[in-house]
Order: sequence, then C-alpha cells, then structure tokens
Amino acid sequence: MSWENLHVLPLSLFILIPVTFMITYTISVQWDHVVPGFPYISETGTLSPESCIFAQLLNIAAVLRELLFIPITRAPKYDFYITYLSYKMVPSVNGWMIVYVRACLSVLTMMLTAATIVPGYISMLEFKGNDYKKWLPTDGGWGLHVASAVSEWVLVIVYCAFLLTFVPEFRQINFEAPVISLIYLDKEDPDKPKEKFKKTTIEI
Repeated sequence: MSWENLHVLPLSLFILIPVTFMITYTISVQWDHVVPGFPYISETGTLSPESCIFAQLLNIAAVLRELLFIPITRAPKYDFYITYLSYKMVPSVNGWMIVYVRACLSVLTMMLTAATIVPGYISMLEFKGNDYKKWLPTDGGWGLHVASAVSEWVLVIVYCAFLLTFVPEFRQINFEAPVISLIYLDKEDPDKPKEKFKKTTIEI
C-alpha cells in the first residue's frame, strides 16, 4: 500500500486556517462580542459559541501541521531556515522560483510581526476604554490598534501563502507501506530436540 497525494496536507491548511478565522469573526460580530472592522484574531475566538469552533478547527490545523513537520511555534527565523534549505535543494527538489517566493514571504513575515507587536503594545498603553474586544475610536490608541490588527490579519495571509509553497514539493513524496518479517521457532515434535525457524512476512 502506498500513500500519494500528500500535497493535500499543505493545501488543506491553506484553506482551513482562513476559513476558521472568517467563521469565528462572523459569529463574534453577529453575537456582538467584537466590533466590526479589524479586531485581533484571538479576540474573535474568546467567547462562546465561536470559541468552541475556534479551538476545534485550530486543533485540526495543529494535527495537519505536525504531519507536515511544521513547528507549532512560528517565528520568522524558521521561514528563513526553510528558505535556506530550499536554496540548498535547487535543482534536485525545487526550483529557484520557490526560493525567491519563500525569501519574499520570510521578509514580509518579519516585517509584519514587528508591525503587529510594536503598535499593539503602544496602543494598549494608550487604551482608556473598558473592553479591549470592543475597541472604539474614542478609547484612545485607535489608529495604532487598527494598524496592529490589520498587520496580524495580513500576517496570517502571508503564513498561509508560505504553506502553499509546500504543495509542489509534497507532490513528489510517496509513502510505501513497510514490510515486517517475523522469525519464530516452531517445534514439529515435542519429543525431538530439533527446531525449525519459520519466517512470516506481514505487509501493513
């Protein structure tokens, strides 16, 4: 037995992650848990019922990431490391286009990460409202908050695009079922000391 079409794994992640956030965003706005616009992604999955959907779909995404050997903790340095490996595998596994695309996405990831953290931290210091999930222009730090939230949403898009670059490589991967051989002793006659080995082959 062989497993093919492994490119479906990164492709599934590319679809699942944005769909998850769009579902939870829609529900959280409909239930008045966040204000329409650009809340932080985590805020759209804080309260029930959207928190249940948020958690379960991200659990599925986490399993798929493990199958892809992609760390749960994401960092820009990981993207640069993958880009470097892609460079070393030209032309045997991938082409130069993959290297260029991943390099651009890695730079964008680093920039967007900074654009999410720094304005977000400053806006929290300027916040004078009562509920972070319902941040209004009159609460202070509104402009920096929006800039930080928008950067986070774009960062997710870039992350999904990075996952999509794995599709061509995973098209080249096939897994074959292992063959296990068991060797055991079989005594034909208990009165005779002679023993004979038997070999059994099992295919999973």
